[in-house]
Amino acid sequence: MAALSPAFGVPWMSRAARVIPFLPGVVAIAYGIGLLVLSQSYAKGSASREQAQAWLAGLSMMAGVAYLIAMAVVCRRGRPLSVGWICGTALVARLILCAAPPLLETDFYRYLWDGAVTVHGVNPFGQAPGEVLSDSVQGEDAALLQQLAAESGEVLERINHPDLRTIYPPIAQAAFAVSSLIDPFGITAWRLVLLVCDALTMLLIACVLRELGLPMARLGWYAWNPVLLSQVYLGLHMDVLVLPLVVGALLLGLRGRHGAAAMLCVAGSAVKIWPIVLVPLLLRPLWPRRAALVGICVQLALLAILVWIPVFVAPRGGPDGFLAYRDQWQSNDGFFRAGIWLTERALAGMGEEPWHSHKIMRIVAIGLLLAVIVSQSIRRATGNELARRFLIVIGAVFLLSPTEFPWYWLWCLPLLAIRPSAPLLLYVVLLPLYELQYRSDAVYWMEHAPVWGLLVYSAARSRST
Repeated sequence: MAALSPAFGVPWMSRAARVIPFLPGVVAIAYGIGLLVLSQSYAKGSASREQAQAWLAGLSMMAGVAYLIAMAVVCRRGRPLSVGWICGTALVARLILCAAPPLLETDFYRYLWDGAVTVHGVNPFGQAPGEVLSDSVQGEDAALLQQLAAESGEVLERINHPDLRTIYPPIAQAAFAVSSLIDPFGITAWRLVLLVCDALTMLLIACVLRELGLPMARLGWYAWNPVLLSQVYLGLHMDVLVLPLVVGALLLGLRGRHGAAAMLCVAGSAVKIWPIVLVPLLLRPLWPRRAALVGICVQLALLAILVWIPVFVAPRGGPDGFLAYRDQWQSNDGFFRAGIWLTERALAGMGEEPWHSHKIMRIVAIGLLLAVIVSQSIRRATGNELARRFLIVIGAVFLLSPTEFPWYWLWCLPLLAIRPSAPLLLYVVLLPLYELQYRSDAVYWMEHAPVWGLLVYSAARSRST
C-alpha cells in the first residue's frame, strides 16, 4: 500500500504523527499575529469598536477550538514534547503581542496611574482619580498629584470608574510601582512585569508537574492558552501577577511546607483577595498539632496586617473601591445571573421588592463557596489530590462570582495545566463571547450554560463510576 502512494499510506500517517505535537505552538503564534493585525487596524481607525469586538470574539473562538483539539491530541497520544519548543513558541507569541496596541480594555490606565502615585510617595488608596481630575484633592499631596496629572497625558482621563478609590491591593500596587520606575505612564515596562510573572508561573508549573510525575506536555495548556495571550498581553490585565504565588503555594504544600505555603496565599491576597480561600486546605495537615497550628495562624494574621497596612492608614477620600466591588459589581456572570432571575421572581411572588435579589444571591454565593472550602478541607490531601482540591476551590470562586470576566478565568489556568478539566477548559472557546455581551442577553447563557451542563454531566458520571 505504501508503494502505491505515500500520501495515502503509512508514510503520510507517520508524517502527521510527527507534525501534530507542534500544532498548538503554531496555533498560538498564528493567533498572536491575528491579534496584532486586528489591534493595529483598530488603532488606525480602520475598524469600529463593534467590528473589533466581533473580530476579536470570532478569532479567539477559532483559536480556542484549535487549541483544545491540538492539546487534546498531544496529551492523548502521550508523546514527549520538548520544553524548549513549548517555551520558545510561547515566548514568540507573547513578543508578537507586545508589539500590539492595547485593544478595547482600559483597566491598565489605573495601573499606570497608581504606579506613578506610589513611586512619588503618595498612598494610592487615599484619593480617587476623579478628585485629581476635578482638582478637589486637599492636603500636602494636592500639588504633586496635579503635576502627575499633567505628566500622565491621556492616562488619568481614561481611567474607568474614576470616582472610586483604587481596588487593587498593596502588593499589586508594588508591581505597578516597579513598572512606573522603569517607564512612567508607559505600557512597555508593564508588559515586561507581566512577562516576568508569566514566565515564573510557567517555571513553577513545570516544577509541580515534575513533583507529581506528570507529563511535561501539560505545560502547553498554560503556555499556549489563547485567553491568557489576549487578556494579559493585549488587554494588559494584571491577574497573572498572583499566579506565581498560588502555584508556589501548591508546590510548597506538595513538599510538606504547609505554613510557608499558607503565607504565600496570604501574600497573594494582597494581589487579588481570593487566594486567602486556599489557606484552610494548606493548614489541614496541621490540625492534629494544635500548638503549631496556632503559631502559624498568628504568623498569618501578622503577615496579613503587614501587607494591608497601606489600606488601613490611607486617608479617606472618595467612595471605597473595595466596598463598591463587594456590593455592586456584576458582569458576565452565569450562576449568579441565573440566581438573580429566579430570586426576583420568587420575591415578586411574595410581594417583596426584586432588588433584594442581589443581596440574597451574594449571601447564597458566599455560603456555597464556604461549603466548598469546608468540604475540601475536611480530609487531608497530598499529591495529585491536593492539586485537584486547589482547582475545585479556585473554580468555585470563579463560577460562583457575580463577576466572571475572561481574565478572572486565568486564576484556574495553572491548575488546569496540572489537572485538566473538560468543563472549565470549555471556557477557552466560550469566554470570547464576552465581547458580544451587550448585543443580547442570550450571550450570557450561551457562554455559561454549556459549562454548567458539562459540569453536571461529569459529576453524575463520576458518581455512577
